[in-house]
Amino acid sequence: MRKKAEYRGVVTAKGSTRLTHDSQETALSDLRGARLYSIGPLVATLDEFVGEAELHGLMMGLSSIRQAAAQVTGVMGQGVDPRRVADSAKIPHGSLPVLDAVATRIAKIFGLPVSHCESPELISYGVGGLFKRHFDAALGGAMYKAPADAAEHSQRVLTAILYLNDEFAGGETVFPRLDLTLRPKAGRLALWQNTKAGDVAVHPLSMHEGRPVQSGQKQIVSFWFRNKPVQ
Repeated sequence: MRKKAEYRGVVTAKGSTRLTHDSQETALSDLRGARLYSIGPLVATLDEFVGEAELHGLMMGLSSIRQAAAQVTGVMGQGVDPRRVADSAKIPHGSLPVLDAVATRIAKIFGLPVSHCESPELISYGVGGLFKRHFDAALGGAMYKAPADAAEHSQRVLTAILYLNDEFAGGETVFPRLDLTLRPKAGRLALWQNTKAGDVAVHPLSMHEGRPVQSGQKQIVSFWFRNKPVQ
């Protein structure tokens, strides 16, 4: 029987809330106002994580970034994959201050240094754009590392997606094994665990997909956090 998403309501604690039932690598802090859908793995959303004025500034900064066909990171490296139909661009830390500020706030929520965050990725999905069922973390316990990359082998333990707009149809983020659908909303942050508690093993319920866009264009920024520094 398919496991239903575990609905946990809204976190309303006045102070900082840290969920340390898992491990310090997957603990979340400052979750006031978050809606929790699942605890194992943790899946949550934060509405108005980026306000209207900040979102406008972010969109202005991102408008000049040139995108190319989105790639998928596999065991042997990166490449275009028919499972992912989108355009994307990596945005190096330090190149867009407003985006750096967002990444820093997300790092605070995750309880990790921002140095654990990969370069954020701007992703655009046109009509028919999608990302079929996949895991963000590597099944082997460590993401592909280019020979010239000085950073240690590491795993994507946490993901955050910032929805930049909502003037489109379709494009939902779906966790099929949790029977959970997250609907895009401008300024909303969706976040989840990719690995089991205190481990680098992929959490089997973290499988997710980006449903096809039916009309308009969906734009998001993805933030992937590793268990070790990548900067």
